[in-house]
Amino acid sequence: MGRPDVQKLDGAIAHDEFGMFVTLGSFSNDALTYEQMKPNLRLIDGPALADLIYRHYTKFSPSVQRIIPLRRIYVPGSMGAG
Repeated sequence: MGRPDVQKLDGAIAHDEFGMFVTLGSFSNDALTYEQMKPNLRLIDGPALADLIYRHYTKFSPSVQRIIPLRRIYVPGSMGAG
């Protein structure tokens, strides 16, 4: 997503409101630079969205967890180099 798309959102929010632009893709460097100038604007790309879901999944309601069914899998690994 480019800066023009982000600016459209920014133009639609009032001075005392906050805006969040979420995409499964990514944002251009120009869009990310624009975000840094706007304290009431947050851009969330695909990897950041996935990270937020993983970190907060246990706090989701059961109905949301049914929509996004994740389960924890433990994979044994070595305890140290040797």
